Amino acid sequence: MIQYTKNVRVYLGFLKSRLDLQCLLIFALILRFGYLLLMLGQVSGDEIMGMIPDSGNYVGIARGLIDIGPADENSILIYGPGYGYFLGCIFFLFGVGPFAVILIQIILSSVSCLLIYKLGRDLTGSKAVGIVAGLLSATSFTSISLASIVLSDTLFFFLFLSGNLLFLHGLKNERRLFHVGAGVAIGCAILVRSIGQFWPLAMLLFIFILPFEQARGWQWKKRLHLIKTAGIAPLIALLIMSAWMTRNYSHYSVPVVAFTSAGGPANIAAQALAQIENREAGDIQAEWFNEYTKATGDEDVSYIDKYRISGAAARSVFYEHPGEMIDVYRALIWENLNTSNELYRSQLPAYKWPIVAKMNWLRERSFFYLCFWLCMGGFFLMVLLRKWRLLMVTGIIYIYFAMMIGFTQWQGSRLFYPGQIAWTIVISFFIIMTLRFLKPGFKWIGQSILRYRQPIDRDPYPGRRS
Repeated sequence: MIQYTKNVRVYLGFLKSRLDLQCLLIFALILRFGYLLLMLGQVSGDEIMGMIPDSGNYVGIARGLIDIGPADENSILIYGPGYGYFLGCIFFLFGVGPFAVILIQIILSSVSCLLIYKLGRDLTGSKAVGIVAGLLSATSFTSISLASIVLSDTLFFFLFLSGNLLFLHGLKNERRLFHVGAGVAIGCAILVRSIGQFWPLAMLLFIFILPFEQARGWQWKKRLHLIKTAGIAPLIALLIMSAWMTRNYSHYSVPVVAFTSAGGPANIAAQALAQIENREAGDIQAEWFNEYTKATGDEDVSYIDKYRISGAAARSVFYEHPGEMIDVYRALIWENLNTSNELYRSQLPAYKWPIVAKMNWLRERSFFYLCFWLCMGGFFLMVLLRKWRLLMVTGIIYIYFAMMIGFTQWQGSRLFYPGQIAWTIVISFFIIMTLRFLKPGFKWIGQSILRYRQPIDRDPYPGRRS
């Protein structure tokens, strides 16, 4: 613990001595507070608390936890406990309202820009890559808007990023304490948003395949020692996740972290049937539940029954139409990778239609796909330059969240927001490497301009004596 405290002091001292990082942090804070002030001129605090249905459900969980409202067990089952407990602690300390929550989220979102800088610099060894990645994160419209709404995304992003940074730092320095912190952070992130529930498997993959930074070859003895040291991180994350899954199984006979994670295959199955039968996906899902109520005589369908019905329906559709379900899944991934932010419609109603016009202009000119193609260019450069460690870390993060966002739709760019940890670094690497490749050409152009602008010697015979 003493060593950990010492490292924290070293990092704080490093931040204090670095003007560029201070400017990055201040810049991120200014953008987020500016957006908040703009938003507060158009919506009230009560409207923020229930701006979208998920916000109201999270607030209901928090109210029940601090005994100022009914216990909302259904919402806890649907969303998981993490963000509700986070809100409950803030409401207990500062009172029920959105402003303390948003203030803390703005700080977490701004600090995350510094963490992305740190991750980018550690993976590439380039300060320039880290700075550009931090700036991309600071100016992200999705990141800015999510910090000013009562949703779990900002907290999950911070915990997930912190956990992975600690994990990679532990792999580099072989410190068990960093792996303990990484496991706790990732485990808590999973309870905040169940989208991270398979990430401990990716951490195990890192332990087995990630190249050593200071040694060549496989080196089995060193790899075995690393497995024993670093394996505690995914183990702790799995224990935290399993404890909550066991609780849900004992209470509801449903072994899930959150019910939202269980409905993904059913969404794909319903949309696949909708395309085959030319119907609405919502009508198909309602039909599944209506058949159950007719067979059992129950008027309402509990979430436990919905879980079983949806799972059985998804398996049945997959057995009959596997190709169609795979096509829907691929289409949803592509759509959610390249979609725009939609939160401004609720947060900035006065500017809704001007922003919609700008978004449509960008969409018509395919600018929404720019981020994807820049990432592909960055990954291609990593292969050419044999940056295998960088490629594996950013590639696995990018692919993981790309695969996870294929189970739902109509939520805008917030679905792929955790992928920002990867794509900001990949794009900044592509930009910096491209500029380095073009540097000789820029240098030649600059020298040519300087030669052209040199004053002309008016003596036609500069070497002749008078």
